[in-house]
Amino acid sequence: MMENVDSVGGELLGAARGTVTTFPSGRVCEEPGCTTRLSRYNSRPRCAAHDFDSTLLHFRCPAPPPAPHVPAVRHHKRSAA
Repeated sequence: MMENVDSVGGELLGAARGTVTTFPSGRVCEEPGCTTRLSRYNSRPRCAAHDFDSTLLHFRCPAPPPAPHVPAVRHHKRSAA
């Protein structure tokens, strides 16, 4: 355990920080036919599979990085000596 809290700096965690917002338990995704129960901490009305927010989709499925450029290898025939 750390004794000198001043050396870390930043905001204190725990009770001094505040409370976490929760939502009613027992909520279900509003997408027709979906029976996924939503977390108490999920503020949205849909589950992750049916949430169409483009920022979330980008976060979940980032584009793959471009392939590195690999120069072509050329093979030269040796001349018969």
